[in-house]
Amino acid sequence: MQFTIAKDELLRGLSRAQSVIEKKSTLPILSNIMMDAAGDTVTLVATDLEVGVRSVCEASVESRGSITVGAKKLFEICKELDGDEIKFKVLPNDWVEISCDAFSSRLVGLSADDFPVLPSTDAELQFSLNGSVVGAMIDKTQFAISTNETRYYLNGVYFLTCEVDGKKALRMVATDGHRLSLFGKELPEGMEVDIDGVIIPKKGVAEIRKLVAETDGDLSIGIKERTIIVKRSDVELIIRLIDGEYPEYDQVIPKNNDKTVTCRLDSLVHALRRVAVMATELNKGVRVAIKRGALQLSCNNPNLGAAEEALEAQYDGSALEIGFNARYLLDVLGVVDSEDVILEFSDPLSPCVVRMPSDPGFLAVIMPMRLE
Repeated sequence: MQFTIAKDELLRGLSRAQSVIEKKSTLPILSNIMMDAAGDTVTLVATDLEVGVRSVCEASVESRGSITVGAKKLFEICKELDGDEIKFKVLPNDWVEISCDAFSSRLVGLSADDFPVLPSTDAELQFSLNGSVVGAMIDKTQFAISTNETRYYLNGVYFLTCEVDGKKALRMVATDGHRLSLFGKELPEGMEVDIDGVIIPKKGVAEIRKLVAETDGDLSIGIKERTIIVKRSDVELIIRLIDGEYPEYDQVIPKNNDKTVTCRLDSLVHALRRVAVMATELNKGVRVAIKRGALQLSCNNPNLGAAEEALEAQYDGSALEIGFNARYLLDVLGVVDSEDVILEFSDPLSPCVVRMPSDPGFLAVIMPMRLE
């Protein structure tokens, strides 16, 4: 195998692979990236058996073939090179020669025959979706993904289609048992998609978000058995779905929260951050007190001191006090992108619902905590 490739073209493909490559794999070949040269392209493939990425790069191929080399070391070498083009040549015994201007290096490779075969990208269900929509859905939900391995089915976002006010919508949901975030978008007119519900693992969600951030435009999304394939121009992500039953998330969303508070988002966030300075790992709680026309935050820490702050709010109901983990509340407020935020309460022992006036597709639930 021998080819010449533009440095920038190669680095784009290699950089995509870095976060996919398994750093501490028991299988050495999973630390490698496969290079497959044919025609006028070189295909770069990396996988950790959960997430795979396939990048197609333009190249001048003199002789076709494939090889795998250490992804991290190859990336470190190539990004330091000064020239615009890099030449690759496979030597006997799977050694790979890399040259650029006056520089030359050799890396130990491994045969591509032992590299895992990624699933084919022909999917049973396939559709296109605007990348900005996918990005917004991920941004509004991924913070709530659980990291508890014992409840593995919560270690990702739940992706499905559902009926909302008589119209079909795409929805993503994530929860860790302490908070839940849900965001949906109505399907474009004429688009027929039915997703019963699949769980995309956290790492796969992060890689999709990176792909969305690269360029504008549509993504092609396909679902095949226990795999989701996301494509954009010259890049494909192949992600193994979590095989599990996602809980009935609708059941934890309160239906009778009759106390509605509306306040300025930035005022609430800044006040909460100031008061939460008194919160610690052992005492994370912040007390939220609502009364007519006002919302008051307070935190009392016997070892540090106390803090409180009041801010204006639209509320004309009865008084209520409820405690929350400050970090959980800030995480939810951090994804709200409207001027105002709506908080819905019922009683001190029931969850709070957070909504955005500007987008009814968003909803978050935060569980309360007992404060002494």
